[in-house]
Amino acid sequence: MSQSGVHMALNPRTRDASAAESRRSVVLVVEDEVLLRLAISETLRDAGYHVLEAGTSEEAMVLLASYDVALLFTDIQLDGALNGAALARLARRHRPDVVVIATSGAEEPSGLDADVTFIRKPYAPEQIVDLVNERLN
Repeated sequence: MSQSGVHMALNPRTRDASAAESRRSVVLVVEDEVLLRLAISETLRDAGYHVLEAGTSEEAMVLLASYDVALLFTDIQLDGALNGAALARLARRHRPDVVVIATSGAEEPSGLDADVTFIRKPYAPEQIVDLVNERLN
């Protein structure tokens, strides 16, 4: 983990190298609950994705500006200047084709773009892998 709290490991660990080759997309996981962020990030790496991690909207904005992110998986309620819905809108200004999956323990929030996939917490990490596979393929 870097001093800023941004985890930028790009070496996926995977059990199936051929599956990993077909899914080289970069996924940015934005979650302020560390254990949730680590669990979903590890599961996505195991599925063959390059995963970037951020704990705040500010950290996420730095990564969005620095990497070619294909999919943003974000909590709606975040520490930092922006909530997840605002972060998704900002990400799309930078890269209009970025796919967004949002999550929250609360009811589906208002203000999400129509094509944002919403999944309510708690979720199984494998559900997220299935959604990412579906949205990116």
